[in-house]
Amino acid sequence: MNEAMKAVLNYVAGALLMILIGVFGAAYSGIKADQAKMEDRIYILQRDSVSEAKLNAMKDELKQDTKNQIDNIRNEIKLTNQYLERVLTSMQEQRLGKR
Repeated sequence: MNEAMKAVLNYVAGALLMILIGVFGAAYSGIKADQAKMEDRIYILQRDSVSEAKLNAMKDELKQDTKNQIDNIRNEIKLTNQYLERVLTSMQEQRLGKR
C-alpha cells in the first residue's frame, strides 16, 4: 500500500504541477499583454508631447512673424506720414508763394 500511496501522491503532485504551470502561463500572458498596452500608451503620450512641443514652437514662430509684420506696417505708416507731411508742406509753400 505504501507504493500505491506514493504512486497516487506522485500522480497528484504531477497534476498539481501541470495546473500551476498552466496558471502561471496564463498569468504571464496577461502580464505581457498589459505590458504591451502600457508601451502603446507610453508611445502615444510621447507622440502627443512631441506634437505639443512642435505646436508651441509654431505658436512662438507665428507670434514673432506677426510682430514683425506689425512692425513693418508701422514703419511703412511712419514713412507714408512723413511723405504726406512733406507734400502738405510743399503745397502750403506753393500756395503762400502764389499769393
